[in-house]
Amino acid sequence: MFATASSRIRTAGIYIPLLTGTLSVIGSGSILYSIWARRSTKLKDPQHRILGMMSIFDILYSINKALTFLTYPSGLGVPTFGNDATCALQGFFTQFAYATGSYNLVLSIYYYLIINKGMSKEEFSRVWEKELHGIVVICHLSFAIVGVAIGLYNPTPAFCYIAPGPYGCKNDPNVPCPFETTAPYFYEAFAQGWIQVAYVGIIVTNLLIWMSVRRQEKRMKKYQTQLEASRLSDMEKKSSYARSVFVQSILYVGAFLLELVVGNDISSSVVDYGSVCAVDYIAY
Repeated sequence: MFATASSRIRTAGIYIPLLTGTLSVIGSGSILYSIWARRSTKLKDPQHRILGMMSIFDILYSINKALTFLTYPSGLGVPTFGNDATCALQGFFTQFAYATGSYNLVLSIYYYLIINKGMSKEEFSRVWEKELHGIVVICHLSFAIVGVAIGLYNPTPAFCYIAPGPYGCKNDPNVPCPFETTAPYFYEAFAQGWIQVAYVGIIVTNLLIWMSVRRQEKRMKKYQTQLEASRLSDMEKKSSYARSVFVQSILYVGAFLLELVVGNDISSSVVDYGSVCAVDYIAY
């Protein structure tokens, strides 16, 4: 009875991403389409280039998770159709697509430099943009390749990612179990560490942006009776622009944090007590 309940939970964890992944693809695809439809103007803006890359990686991640039923190895107690090679493939694309979170941080850095430091879009493109794109893509691609090369991506209860392998080896002393003790450290270095850095960076930059917007608005109110109309108008425009950028930043960041908390990922661990298997599932 317990095994059946466990199998049903695992099966739900494998097939639910078909729905959530599809919805995510539609959302990110609509952003990507809106950028491409007006590419002659939007692709000149660093913000839209960053959003475009973010959307591409989110689509990659969502498709990868939606196809778990095809990539998860068969014969492990759930109705799937994959093998060891497709499992490693899913682990690779999961790791690579973590770049989505890093691009949220890049977007926050962009907003911070534009609002707080008064940097122009052209200067950002010339000084920062290529380096930030390169760091994000190269780092996540390198981690993904290393993971495949050392055999780090193995089945968890409901998807393939960093885990000891083969599946269930921790419960069988007669089966070699690579990464039995080191998998948590690899997970921190390859995934959780980046997410935590992104969290902190996003929160700090948005707090600094909010403080800058507040200072601008207070300054404008303080001097609005003393300044000539043209100067006041310029200050109002800058304040309005800063506030609109801050609101955009909060919306994008809010979507990112919501996705991390309740969206695409559910963490998975299995606890066996005799014949009882309790599955606690995560995905991003």
